[in-house]
Amino acid sequence: MATATILNVFCVRQSNGSDEPVTQAVINALSALSSSLPFNGQVGESIEAFLGSIPEVVSAIDTALDSPDDFFMTTSTDGALANGIWPLDEDDDPATIPIRADQSCEPTVQVSVGGSQNLSLWDRDLGGNDHLGAVQLKSVEAGDGEKIKLAKNNTHGSAYYVTYRVD
Repeated sequence: MATATILNVFCVRQSNGSDEPVTQAVINALSALSSSLPFNGQVGESIEAFLGSIPEVVSAIDTALDSPDDFFMTTSTDGALANGIWPLDEDDDPATIPIRADQSCEPTVQVSVGGSQNLSLWDRDLGGNDHLGAVQLKSVEAGDGEKIKLAKNNTHGSAYYVTYRVD
């Protein structure tokens, strides 16, 4: 069985800053506000335009927060921190590290690869962990030197480059 060594993870863009509960709270607040605002004339169009601005408000909150991802990696598609393979704390329990755009980390963690192995990147969040993206590590890549693959998630806006080697 081949072994992949994860050499570097570079954050191109961290995930957007607001969790789904935050987004839902903003939507609920703006919706409640819209029902109490005095719209003159073309009520339907005014409400539609007002509610249509909600994604822009959420995006503005994301930009203002600029919070780092609480980053961890798993070899499963289950985003539970308990499945984390890196980072580990002083007791070898799964942990997280803060990472944001233009930052990198060097895990040097090894992963067994039989055929193909998933490597998933996650952001630990209160409302449920966000999947940042994944790459497939393949045993046929053994001996090919360092590989760089993009892990991204369009929904959360995240993009990371993963550098690894399979021996």
